[in-house]
Amino acid sequence: MYTLNPVAVGVKFGLNKRWAEVDLSSIAVKDLFVQYRILEIVLLPDGAQTPVFLMLSDIQSEYSSFTGTFQALLDQLTEALPTRDDSVIIDKAVARFYDAFALRYAIKAVDDDNVEPPEPVDSSTLDHLRIERPGASIDSASAVTRVLANVNGFYHLTENIGNRGIFIRDGFKSQRLSKQNQVALWDFKELGGFTVVPTIPGAMHESGTAFQATLAQDVSQKTVFFVIAGYFFPVDGTVVSQNGSNNFLIDFAHVSMRLVSRYFEAANYIDLSTIQAIAAGQTPGSIDSDLLGQAEAIAAWMALSQTFAVIVNRKNTFVEMRYVKRQAGNPNQYLCYLDRDPSDVANEINDARLTLNPPNLPLVLELGRHPPYWVTTERWVHSFTIYNNRVGQLLFESVQPAEQVLTSGADQPGSPGMVQNAYLLEFGSLIKDH
Repeated sequence: MYTLNPVAVGVKFGLNKRWAEVDLSSIAVKDLFVQYRILEIVLLPDGAQTPVFLMLSDIQSEYSSFTGTFQALLDQLTEALPTRDDSVIIDKAVARFYDAFALRYAIKAVDDDNVEPPEPVDSSTLDHLRIERPGASIDSASAVTRVLANVNGFYHLTENIGNRGIFIRDGFKSQRLSKQNQVALWDFKELGGFTVVPTIPGAMHESGTAFQATLAQDVSQKTVFFVIAGYFFPVDGTVVSQNGSNNFLIDFAHVSMRLVSRYFEAANYIDLSTIQAIAAGQTPGSIDSDLLGQAEAIAAWMALSQTFAVIVNRKNTFVEMRYVKRQAGNPNQYLCYLDRDPSDVANEINDARLTLNPPNLPLVLELGRHPPYWVTTERWVHSFTIYNNRVGQLLFESVQPAEQVLTSGADQPGSPGMVQNAYLLEFGSLIKDH
């Protein structure tokens, strides 16, 4: 019925996995389903001159437990397979990160109804922000399905209220708390946009240290990630793992969560007053780390306005990290060098790569904050400047684990802290969904 091309192309499960050739001659079909999230097989129908293409996922219900090779499957085949005439369409799309001020957006403080109060303004009564385009309107309904707003490095919920620009919930409250006003936009337009679940449905897991999230809609053909307290969390099997078709486990006790460190960092930028972790009789700078990860506190983490689920309208996505170099003598700067071709140094002055635009990707610090940045491009290097990338050597980090009950956000005496490592985050896709 078919002649098999023994070399397929596919992408394995896991982060940072890209297209690669797959030898089908010795691997069992059931193992292909376990190892590859997408696999395209090339077949030539008997008597035909033009090959057809089979996506492995299209035969999952019938052959996911088949123990023989793919050739063995073809040898016993009695009916046609659901093949396609066209190959996978390679179409790279990436979520882009922009500084809102560099794009010349106007950003104003507004009230709960997305209304800018008349002058004089009492800013203490306003909690939210609105992004506008001076002299032009913004399609608010469309914008909130493709753009996430970032305030000082933490993602905030964007909403369409009154169809007047992009409404950023609690954005001005965060600016007032941190005394900083950096605003950026993470744009998923190339990936087809997304749906936001502002209040994540679910309940405490029986472990007592995790939250079981259950999304009401079908996400089998989508990509899901979570924003928790403004931090980006992919479904990668560490802090967030998938344990059902629409079910996700958020493990607050996982070592990658670094819950105490995130608490002390985030408390400088967003309102964490609902998370009751202050130890009885202690100063406001000390918390009880046991309370911080217990059920009541986890429920408060999940109820923050900076906590929500994002369902991206594309299934086949990847997350890739591109490390950047800390700049000696300038703690708020990172460098990203472009590749050079040493064999053509004489002509490099005319190299088109010298005019490359900045990568427009989120810059991720060690604890996961995505700070807005200013970028300049010089010869063979992009230079990223941010407001603050210092992390203190906190007192709790020097205490023996058995004694680590009360912790403090204060720096160790005499310690200047450290400059955080960072990387650029590329969230994208190489193929269009069929």
